[in-house]
Amino acid sequence: MPTLPILVRPKAKTILIYAPLGVLLILAALLVLKGFSPPWRGETLKKPAITPIPTPTPTPKPIPHGKQTFSVSSGKKTGPQFRTGTIDPYDPARSGKQTVSVFVRDTVPVVSVMSTLKLDNGQKMESDMKLVEGTATDGRWETTWQVVYPYFYTYNLIFIAKDGNDASQVELTLR
Repeated sequence: MPTLPILVRPKAKTILIYAPLGVLLILAALLVLKGFSPPWRGETLKKPAITPIPTPTPTPKPIPHGKQTFSVSSGKKTGPQFRTGTIDPYDPARSGKQTVSVFVRDTVPVVSVMSTLKLDNGQKMESDMKLVEGTATDGRWETTWQVVYPYFYTYNLIFIAKDGNDASQVELTLR
């Protein structure tokens, strides 16, 4: 029949010696794993550099938030005439959507309205607008786009309306 091992109780002196030694070994291992260099080696721990968030220089002019309405007038007496419009939101987040609309009136039907957004670094976004309200001689034209380029300094909106005979253009400086 197999014999069972006999459990031996360690002496109290052994426990008093090995327990503090074990704690010291664990602390030393943690310090080595954390990259601690002892002061007698002349090395010090270096804090990681904090990279600041870049800000445009010079500081851009502030612009309004949310939906904004504007009025447009031109000295041109013939062809399509721009009246009022909206930009929603005026300050879209990067890659955010923006809806632009403008009312156009003419004596003959307007066949197309195009909008162009000029942004920083010469970036342009163009879109054909759709007639969403009213008639081709007096109606509201609208488009929605995703603003993927920054507009810290240059932020201009251009409308071009064409009828069968004439064309009109207006440029709004938004910033």
